[in-house]
Amino acid sequence: MRKQFVCLAVICVIAVAAFVSISIYREDVRSDLVPLNDSLDGGLFGKVGATIDGEPYEIAELYSQISPVYSDGDHTYCELLMIVNSNAEGRPSFTLYYSYFSDSNSLVPEGAQALADEGSYQVFEYTDDPSGDIIRFYVSDERIQTVDVVGSSVLKVGDGFKPLDYDMSVDYGGTVTSVNRVMEMDPTPTKVYRIEGHENGERLEGTITVRSISSTIFHGYINEYAEVSIEIEGTELPGFITTFYSSLGVDGSFYNSNASLDIYRDGVYVESDSSVTVDVDDGWEVVMEGVVTYYQLDENLGIVSERTIEFGYEVI
Repeated sequence: MRKQFVCLAVICVIAVAAFVSISIYREDVRSDLVPLNDSLDGGLFGKVGATIDGEPYEIAELYSQISPVYSDGDHTYCELLMIVNSNAEGRPSFTLYYSYFSDSNSLVPEGAQALADEGSYQVFEYTDDPSGDIIRFYVSDERIQTVDVVGSSVLKVGDGFKPLDYDMSVDYGGTVTSVNRVMEMDPTPTKVYRIEGHENGERLEGTITVRSISSTIFHGYINEYAEVSIEIEGTELPGFITTFYSSLGVDGSFYNSNASLDIYRDGVYVESDSSVTVDVDDGWEVVMEGVVTYYQLDENLGIVSERTIEFGYEVI
C-alpha cells in the first residue's frame, strides 16, 4: 500500500538519529498538545495551521522532531521534522522535512539571520533551500524553545494533486538542550560492495560505499554514523534513496529509514515506496527494492507525464 507522504526540502540526504520533542501549537488557528503522562509522545486534534486547496486540515495529529545526526566537532548536521497525520476522509498524511548544518554548540542553522529579540527570546530566521520555506527559531537560555515554519508545497490526494499551505508553530518546552558529543575513537574502515539488479527489467550494476563519519555519545550510548553512497550507472532512482546517513550497527548493518518518501520540486512530484536495508546477522544481505513514480505537473497541478520505476538490487 502506497504512502501519502510529502517530504519537503530534501538536500539529497536522509538520516536516522532521533532527538525527539512533541510540542504545542499556539494562536487562534492552532491547537494545544499536551504530552501524555510526561512522555515526549502525544497527539493533538483540530486545526494545525495547514490547508489543502484552501480548506483547513482538520482532525489531525502532529509529531515533531529535531535531530542532531552527526558532528565533526565544528559543525553538526541536523534534521527538523513535522509530521501531520489525519483520519479524516481526503486528508492524507504529510511531512515537512528540513536538513541543515549548525555549529557544534547549537541546533540553530548556520547562516540564520538574527532578528529583533522578542521578550526573553532570541529569534533567528532561516530560509530553507530549495523549498524557500521560512523557518524561525526562538532561543532562550541557549535552548531552542519554539520553531515556526511558513511555506507551501503540493500534496497527492487520491489520483490528483492539490496545493498545500502551512503556517505551523512548535513549542519544544526546552527539552532540546544539546547536540551529541564527538568521541575520539577508531572509525570502522570504509567498505565498498558491488551490487547488481534491475530497473524496469534493465540489468544494471554499481557499488555501495559505507564511510564512517562520526562517533558520538548520547545518554551513555556510543553511536557511530556512516555516509552511505549508492552509485549505479544509468540509474533513475532519486537521490534520497541513493545517498543517506545511517547509524552503523556493531556488526556493520545500516538502513535508509526514509526510503519511502514523497517529494515535490520544480514541477515534479516523486512518490516512493522503497526500502534499503543491510543486515549482516546471517551473512551480508542487502534489501534494496521498491517502486518510484515521477509525475510531471503543469501550473494547475495537472499531470503532464508519468513514469514508474520498479527496481531491485542485491550484492554480487
